[in-house]
Amino acid sequence: MRKTASCLALCFILCPLLSLAGDEVKQIYLDDPMGRRYQLALNRATPDILACYNSALAKKPGLAGRIEIRVTVEASGAARSATVTKDTVGSKTAVKCIQDVLKDKTWPTSEGPVFFDAVYSFSPQKQS
Repeated sequence: MRKTASCLALCFILCPLLSLAGDEVKQIYLDDPMGRRYQLALNRATPDILACYNSALAKKPGLAGRIEIRVTVEASGAARSATVTKDTVGSKTAVKCIQDVLKDKTWPTSEGPVFFDAVYSFSPQKQS
């Protein structure tokens, strides 16, 4: 009896964790039909993303480069993570700000968790 109770208690603890681990995260591409919904959401975040870059640019003139971020989104539309996969800008402040913008965003819902890669290229505008 005691062994059975221990096994059941362990199952109640592990079973929810196992079901989370089984959620396969599916890659989507921003140029396919499902991905276009996420691209539209990214487009709406553009002013905030540019504000992150411009803030860092004000502190370090000439700041330029490319930032690639993998965004993972739960089925509910909540961001699970925004992980930098490449950064040639070299501004921790800009990267953190952009990650925060992407993590705070509400994304389209889906049948399961998804991820996509967001790529941003930055260069200062020439003053005329």
